[in-house]
Amino acid sequence: MRIKKALKHLANFTANFMGSWWSVFSFLVIILSWITFNTLSSVRIDPFPYAFLNLILGVLAALTGPLVLIGNSSQDKRHQKLVQSIYAMEKKQMKEKEEEEKEKEKEK
Repeated sequence: MRIKKALKHLANFTANFMGSWWSVFSFLVIILSWITFNTLSSVRIDPFPYAFLNLILGVLAALTGPLVLIGNSSQDKRHQKLVQSIYAMEKKQMKEKEEEEKEKEKEK
């Protein structure tokens, strides 16, 4: 149960992070730093075709896609519960208002 809750939390965090400008700029900085380091440095970990960088980006895309979908799914479930509670509250208020109007008509 704890693991499931932790995974949901990770999915929500990933969905929120991946949908932000902060993630876009941070990935851009990391990728440009990687390319610059491997182009200008005398110790080249990953030379020009950047195969290792491509592998990392492929794995990252393969993992973040499902995590974002899971995070969005749980957010949709929370949103659905919120909508249902708002609907129930409004329905109750409408019923109370109708009862008040009926009482006012009886008094006339």
